[in-house]
Amino acid sequence: MRTVLALVLLVGGLAGAVMPRAAAATQSPVDTHSTPDPGVYLYDGTFYAFTTGGFGLWESTAPEAAGPWTAPANHFDMTSIPSWIEQSAGVWAPDMIQLPGGEFVVYFAAKLNPSASSGPTETPDSSARCIGAAESASPT
Repeated sequence: MRTVLALVLLVGGLAGAVMPRAAAATQSPVDTHSTPDPGVYLYDGTFYAFTTGGFGLWESTAPEAAGPWTAPANHFDMTSIPSWIEQSAGVWAPDMIQLPGGEFVVYFAAKLNPSASSGPTETPDSSARCIGAAESASPT
């Protein structure tokens, strides 16, 4: 019993010596705007954050990750929404990448329009969610 207790104390003491201690400072939120499901992309010295929020592609920018961040603005081209997207629902969890050719693509989740079947054998569930993509020459 004493050997086990001594081993536990020794291992516990060593773990305390190698484990970093938590910082004493309190961290503040990076952004106080509503920013659910964020995706952040750094491009040309600017941080771009894309978030869920109703129907749209909500984007905020900041000169550094700690902010200050701009208020989210909708950058979704509402004139080019594909028919497969149910417009009464929102889009969720957008995230951006840049392709090798320089184009930007934002991937997002959206509710499938049940009347947008692509063939006679396909019957999508009324609550189906799908992945969509929007392309742009710039991150805005």
